[in-house]
This record gives sequence, C-alpha cells and structure tokens, in this order.
Amino acid sequence: MNNARLPSIERVKELLNYDPLSGVFTWKVHRGGSAIIGSIAGRINTSGHRQIKIDMTQYVAHRLAWLLITGSEPKHEIDHINGYRDDNRFVNLREATDAQNAQNRAMQRNNKSGVKGVCWYPSRSLWQAYISAFGKRKTIGYFKSLEEAERARKLHEAALHRNFARAA
Repeated sequence: MNNARLPSIERVKELLNYDPLSGVFTWKVHRGGSAIIGSIAGRINTSGHRQIKIDMTQYVAHRLAWLLITGSEPKHEIDHINGYRDDNRFVNLREATDAQNAQNRAMQRNNKSGVKGVCWYPSRSLWQAYISAFGKRKTIGYFKSLEEAERARKLHEAALHRNFARAA
C-alpha cells in the first residue's frame, strides 16, 4: 500500500468526485480504458483496499478521502472503523497510530476457538486468553471454559484497546 505523499487536493478534485456518504470515488475525466466519466475509480487490491491511480502512482482511496474532507494529509494511518477495507464512507474512517490500527484487526483465519484472543492450551487442558499490545502478546489467564476465557479477553480488550477494540 502506498503511504507516499498524496497528490495535491487540487489535482484530486480535478480528476475525481468523492461522495462522503457512500464512500465512492468516480472519475470526472476520461482516463482511457474502463475509466470513463462517472465510472467508479480504482480497483480493489490484494489486501482489500481500493486503490486509485493518479499520475502513474497508486493511492489508497481512504487516504484520498481524508485529504478531500479534512484538507490535509493524515499524520498517521487511516483505520476503517467497521473493518471493511473498501468502505470509504467518511464516517467509517478515523486517523490511528499503527498500534491503534492493529487493535482493530479481525480474528485471524486460523483461529480454531471461534473467539478472538482465545486458544486451547493442550499441556494444561485449559483455554488460554491472551491479548496483544505494543507488539507483545500477553497471557491474561487460563480457564476451564471457553466462555470464561472469552469474558476475560473482552474485559481486557475493552480496558486496553478502548474504542479501537473489535470483538470478531
């Protein structure tokens, strides 16, 4: 993903329309190929973010949206509050540090417990609850039931991650 310096706000406004209520970018000008006036700009990249090519450089749409609405480049990352990387409605975007953005990550695909931050710990025959913060994984505790481990994880998540916490 390109977090390089964004193009000028004037250049973006010259090329694109942005609807902050839908989060959709459309072309104001014909750019060749399928990029015709009124068509949805960009494509979804492999990480699920919409990318829009301007003057031979790819930019993620959420950073362009931030530029257009606030008038300045974001100082940090832009987090999609609901976790959908192509939902670029302005109400779904917030500036976040790398650590805050990481706190809003979804449950990993290889999770077998079905609960974020909980796994089976075979050597103890107990459920382990854990949480990651500031690049380190911390064990919360070991529990007889999945429900107890989940409760403990959610309590720690609410206290540590606050409004960046996401359960699933």
